[in-house]
Amino acid sequence: MLGSIAVYHSGGIMGRDKYRSVYKASLYRHVSKKRAVCIKVANCPTPKFVPYHRLMSYIKSIEAGKLHNVWEELCDGLDENEKMNGFSRDIEELVLKLADFYLNNDQYSPNF
Repeated sequence: MLGSIAVYHSGGIMGRDKYRSVYKASLYRHVSKKRAVCIKVANCPTPKFVPYHRLMSYIKSIEAGKLHNVWEELCDGLDENEKMNGFSRDIEELVLKLADFYLNNDQYSPNF
C-alpha cells in the first residue's frame, strides 16, 4: 500500500488515468497485440500496486487534521478586495499525523 501511495504522489499528485497507466505498465508486458503477461524478475513476480479505487478509499480514510477556511479565519479586518478563498491546515498537526501514520503503519507490508 505504501508503495502505491508513493507512486501516486511522486512528482505531484497523479490523476486516475495516469495512475492506472503506471499500474498496468508496472505489472504487465505485452507479448503480442492481444496478450499480456505479468512481469517477473529472476522468476519472481514484481510487487503489485493497489488498484486505483482501493488506493483512493484508503487515502481518503487517512486523518490529516482539520481544514481551516482562510476567508473566515485569517482575513478578519481586511478589505473585501484583499480577502482570498481557500483552505489551510496547521502544518505541525499535519506533520505529526503523517509521521504517526508512516511509523505505525504495519497493516500493509510490501508484496514480495
